[in-house]
Amino acid sequence: MNSAGDRVAIGAYLNDGGPGNDAGHVRVYERDASNTTIAPFGWSQLGSDIDGEAEGDKSGGSVSMNSAGDRVAIGARYNDDGPGNDDGGHVRIYEYSSGGERGSELERRGGGGGGSGLVE
Repeated sequence: MNSAGDRVAIGAYLNDGGPGNDAGHVRVYERDASNTTIAPFGWSQLGSDIDGEAEGDKSGGSVSMNSAGDRVAIGARYNDDGPGNDDGGHVRIYEYSSGGERGSELERRGGGGGGSGLVE
């Protein structure tokens, strides 16, 4: 959640949408008092779902948002970030653009040993 409390990023690491089972995803919501018809009431989704890259990545197991609410870091603990890096994990950082679209990937780092997908 951002410091104002009007934006939140929610991860669902076992989500089966997007590229396959347990790929995971994250949704970002903004407080919208005028939303009285679509659940979750009082909140509206910003952009589209941010899906994991592949089946089994479990993207969204850890999520962090900056205080302004315009950047999110998304951990995918079991991402296979290239040959020889099975379950090495990675973190993707996205920035929200004012045009209402999900921002682009800013940084991506692979690691080893299945732990680099954690965001603290």
